[in-house]
Amino acid sequence: SVGAEEEDFKLTIGAFESGDSEVFDALAYHNSKPFSTYDRDNSQYEYAHCGNKYGGGWWFGRCHHALLTGDPSTAHESKLHGITWYNKTPRGSQPKEWLSLTHAVMMIRPTFGQ
Repeated sequence: SVGAEEEDFKLTIGAFESGDSEVFDALAYHNSKPFSTYDRDNSQYEYAHCGNKYGGGWWFGRCHHALLTGDPSTAHESKLHGITWYNKTPRGSQPKEWLSLTHAVMMIRPTFGQ
C-alpha cells in the first residue's frame, strides 16, 4: 500500500511470491521508504539526490535495488539507470546482476480497515 501525504506516501509491501522463478525480491529493499521526486528528496542517501540522479519519482533508500519508474532511454548511462532490477538469488545459483528492463507494471491495491 501507499501511505498518506503526511507520511510522504510511504510504501508498504506485502509478501513476494517468486514461484519457480530465480528472481530476487529487489522491491523489498524499498519497503517503508518515503516517496521522492526530482524536486523533493526523501531518500536516505546523503551523497546524492536519488530522484534527481535517476530521473523521477520512486521510493528511494540509498538509492535503489529496483527502479520501475526509470526512463528506458537512459539505460545506456549505467546499469543503474533506466528500468532496473537488482537480481541475486537466495540460493546463490546466479551471480548478482543488474537487469535492464524495457517495461514494467506495478499494481497497487487498496487495503481496507487499516
